[in-house]
Amino acid sequence: MISPLADLSVRYQANPDAVRQQLHSLAQQYAGQPDVLSRLAVTWAGLGERQQAENLYRQLTPSDAWSDTAQLGYGELMIELEHFSAFDQWLDKQGQARVNGQRDVTSLAVLGTLNTRRLLAEAAILTEQRQFRRAQALYQNVLTGAKPAPEPYRTDARLGVLQTSAALGDKAVYQPVSEAAVWQSIPADGQTINGRRPVMNRQGEDDKARELNRLLSSGQTRMRWITVTAWPWRWIISSGRWPSSEVIRH
Repeated sequence: MISPLADLSVRYQANPDAVRQQLHSLAQQYAGQPDVLSRLAVTWAGLGERQQAENLYRQLTPSDAWSDTAQLGYGELMIELEHFSAFDQWLDKQGQARVNGQRDVTSLAVLGTLNTRRLLAEAAILTEQRQFRRAQALYQNVLTGAKPAPEPYRTDARLGVLQTSAALGDKAVYQPVSEAAVWQSIPADGQTINGRRPVMNRQGEDDKARELNRLLSSGQTRMRWITVTAWPWRWIISSGRWPSSEVIRH
């Protein structure tokens, strides 16, 4: 399965009909393997062929006989297709099966990560729909769960809280998160910064985005932290290596 799906997006751009035919053929070849079908459906969705992904999804009926790999692949597919209510029901059943000793408990951590991804996915959709209060609640759920969410999801949740609380004018929620170390261990290639700039631009924080551009162009991207403080109309960005830091005021 790995080889046929290699460079699929590139091949799809060059010859979409050939790729569609290949994916249909693979679905027939692996018709009895839910883990493969889930992956194929995720692949369809990634190509923008949502209806094809939905068709495969409807062919899948979760079973206790499925392997953990198949179950987890099915959970990932529901997130991809934004079937959040169905995911929640599935997750409850999966968690209970592990608590009861019916399935391997080692996959509990993976289930937790999937649930975090599910919360962030719905929160992002709600944010785009300007349903900021509901989105904020989901972002906060990620941050206040019984077990800390792993990175990069925790940082994504913090940024989501910043964006939604700023849109709501909710200082009580915004201020504690804004004073935390939002970006940590930024890689030398600046990938993390590049992923965060659209959030700043959407909030109209052009000065802040320009400062991160400056950091990227000057190579100052391997920092211990960047701390964002103050309310959106008065950004202060502190960057550098603790305890010394350069404070840039806008």
